[in-house]
Amino acid sequence: MKPPEWFLLDKSESVCKLGCMSKENFNGTPMMIEISISNDGIVQLSVAGKLIDLSQFYISSKLVFSVNSINALFRCLKIVSVCQGYHDKNKEQPFTFFNDKYMKEVCIVQKDAEPKVVIRHINCYKVVPIGSVSHTCKRCIKCKSRRNERMKQKQLGKKENENPLPGCNQFNDIRSVLSNIAPNLTENQHTLLCSQIMASNLKKIVMV
Repeated sequence: MKPPEWFLLDKSESVCKLGCMSKENFNGTPMMIEISISNDGIVQLSVAGKLIDLSQFYISSKLVFSVNSINALFRCLKIVSVCQGYHDKNKEQPFTFFNDKYMKEVCIVQKDAEPKVVIRHINCYKVVPIGSVSHTCKRCIKCKSRRNERMKQKQLGKKENENPLPGCNQFNDIRSVLSNIAPNLTENQHTLLCSQIMASNLKKIVMV
């Protein structure tokens, strides 16, 4: 007997298709979980149209028909959990990098639960590994490392702006003095003289 949350989608001489809606919904729409059982016992599971590898949940794709085997199949399907996307809890520096790979959605896990904004990969695996604490598939969780990389790049760029390369301050100081002493020099002449003075100072330091 099928559990009450499962309903008949299609039935023919060769295959029977059953479906149920996920408890999670994204932007107000739950995912369709579909299972098909052929008359020769081949079992296929799909979530939101994506075919799922049953072996990762230790579920056989070949069914021997009996009352117990059908019941056992639906019990095993309870361990299959839908990916809820990556919930970025960093409100001070939220994930802002979006392109053709990532999208932002509003996820509600259960009825009356507080909605949360999540980031999902367009090629989300749809399901998570057994025992997953984050409820996020390996593909969607990558946006976390992507965000961290961009944060590091921004911090590095900020430090570089705060701490210019050695010699920049000296070059600007010499240029300022030359501009006051010889205001009629061209831009190229200023640059050439500054470079020569800095090279001369560096040579003295090396000799010492």
